[in-house]
Amino acid sequence: MKKTIIYILVVTIIPCTVYPAQQQLDDQEDAQESVQETVQEQRSYLLDIPNGKPFETLNHEKVHGYFRHFIVDTVNIWSFVFSLDTMNLLLAIIPTYLIAQHEDNRVHRQFYDCATHTNKNQPKGFPKAIVIDDGFIALPLIALGSLGWFSTSAYTRRQCQVFVSGLVWAWLTKVVFKTIVKVDGCLRPWNEEYSANYQSYGGNPSGHLTSLSFLTTYWAFQWGLPWALPMGALTLYSMAINVAVNHHYLSQVVAGASLGLVFGVAAHSAFDFVKKTDNIVVGFDATGGKPGIKLTYSF
Repeated sequence: MKKTIIYILVVTIIPCTVYPAQQQLDDQEDAQESVQETVQEQRSYLLDIPNGKPFETLNHEKVHGYFRHFIVDTVNIWSFVFSLDTMNLLLAIIPTYLIAQHEDNRVHRQFYDCATHTNKNQPKGFPKAIVIDDGFIALPLIALGSLGWFSTSAYTRRQCQVFVSGLVWAWLTKVVFKTIVKVDGCLRPWNEEYSANYQSYGGNPSGHLTSLSFLTTYWAFQWGLPWALPMGALTLYSMAINVAVNHHYLSQVVAGASLGLVFGVAAHSAFDFVKKTDNIVVGFDATGGKPGIKLTYSF
């Protein structure tokens, strides 16, 4: 009789205690998988995964995601443009701009004869074209921007998407400033190719230097000295040639380079923010037998 009672207890009571515990573990696993899927979706939003052949991932959803990223990047970039660090950078640049503006006419006289309305001491050929011709400037911008669509690396695609967003806003800022601001500092220098009676507006800031400085600054942060040194030298060379051929005054190329620098730093900070956000992972944790939420950060 006692054996029968014990058997009944084993058959009925033990499953009643084991099943709820097992069911709780199953529920916890399902919840954890759900959270991981949600986190993965969020990370996909940030880094535009998966990797793979570009045309395999280039579909309507990816196109929509690209422009969604552009909106997010725009907000981030402008927030960093008006950050305290950027304001400090601008304060450091202003003295250089004022000194350059003071020297504008003296430098300009080295490359222009006002008595005969002719240019002098002019560079020619390829050394001039490489930094003056729009095609030379546009080529690296288009090449790097296209990687935002066609790179097989999700990381590189996202990196280039932020680059394009920053470049667009740097260029638009330059256009708006040139269109609205009509002061003497925006007049182009005298040039034999233009009128000898009046100067035209549109010289400040230099568009070539804005684009080139942005390109140099953003990718210098991404790729380090191997990129920063040669591109930094090319930027300085471009500043010198634009002044020498009387396309811009010295202060105008300084302004363009400064504008590109500011947006390059802001775009880098925006991409760094994307990476930091992606390193934060929220998960479900049942350590110790009690359910909870686990927050991890990957350094």
